[in-house]
Amino acid sequence: MAPTTAVGPKSRTVRVVDPDLPLVDASRNGDVSAFEELVKRYDGKLYRIAKGITHSNEDAEDVVQTAFLKAYQNLNRFEGNAKFSTWLIRIAMNESFMRLRKLRSNREQSLDSDTGFGSVGSKERLLELPIDLSGWAMNPESLYGQTELRRILEKSLQTLQRKRPVRAVLTG
Repeated sequence: MAPTTAVGPKSRTVRVVDPDLPLVDASRNGDVSAFEELVKRYDGKLYRIAKGITHSNEDAEDVVQTAFLKAYQNLNRFEGNAKFSTWLIRIAMNESFMRLRKLRSNREQSLDSDTGFGSVGSKERLLELPIDLSGWAMNPESLYGQTELRRILEKSLQTLQRKRPVRAVLTG
């Protein structure tokens, strides 16, 4: 949607003045150095926005890289109704939100995996994302195994107590 300015009883549409348009047009025509200039201009800004949303350096870097890749691949879809920077920032924000959704859906991790506890960056990631442990109820097989083990231990302790008194308290 293009901005409008009121002039008398009628209003007219005014095109947005975008200093990036020459670089965008050159990039559309295959000038890679023009797109590199756009990357230099907006790399830091996109990183700050992505870091503010994802709260992770690694995720912010990935988001920025993906945002620039998607922008480059879709330059032909940029209509120029808004500034290029607005379009690019929206891509980065959408990528950041997608990253968060993906992280939330992948919360379950093996504790032994390379991306689990003890891996590089795992401490920071654990502090950033809350882990819901309330759903870790025991399944019926585990409950039966625990009950059976308890019965065996109690029977063994009773046998030992007859031979020699042993003090032990089992808690469940």
